[in-house]
Amino acid sequence: MRRRASRPAFPRWSVRNDNLNYRATFMTIVRRSASHAVLDALRPLERRVQGHQGHDRAVF
Repeated sequence: MRRRASRPAFPRWSVRNDNLNYRATFMTIVRRSASHAVLDALRPLERRVQGHQGHDRAVF
């Protein structure tokens, strides 16, 4: 059986700050990857639209 530490391994404020930094970084990554995912999803769709329209290209 392990003995419990008398004090937490990390000070409370440091955990809180790291958590905020982590969340900010995570949200930035999510936004970037989400926008890339949307663009990648739209690219084949755009090609399909242009292919079906023939010479009249769809202008968005």
